[in-house]
Amino acid sequence: MKKPYPFLYVIFIAAHIFFLFSCDDKNISVPFQNNSDAVNYIDSNIDIQNFKVSESEDTITISFNIIYTNDVSKIEVLSGSSENQLCAVSQIDLIGDISSEKTFVITGSANKRFLKYYMIRFFINDGNWDYTPVCCSTP
Repeated sequence: MKKPYPFLYVIFIAAHIFFLFSCDDKNISVPFQNNSDAVNYIDSNIDIQNFKVSESEDTITISFNIIYTNDVSKIEVLSGSSENQLCAVSQIDLIGDISSEKTFVITGSANKRFLKYYMIRFFINDGNWDYTPVCCSTP
């Protein structure tokens, strides 16, 4: 029996390989210049303040403060070359709610070849999730 559309199998496998390696922490990049504008986000589930990205010679630093959480189980920092294609580069599992301010700092190697965008996604215990606005893009 002849296999239908063998090229679909090749496309399927190539797409999986692309997505498997597209969110690798080694590819984390920074904006071409530091952006002094920090992003703040608040709703009934979380209060994120001072979300910003900075760079040194070969290191990127992503930092933010969480003032409180309410039924949030996990936080992910997303990064990508466009606002619509962001991948998780760091994950923080939370045990219980945060009721006093905590500072989070994530570092990685800088790759200045790409324009980057950053965002925080948080997961609520009921299965829903939400995002902060995009942080630290450059024109």
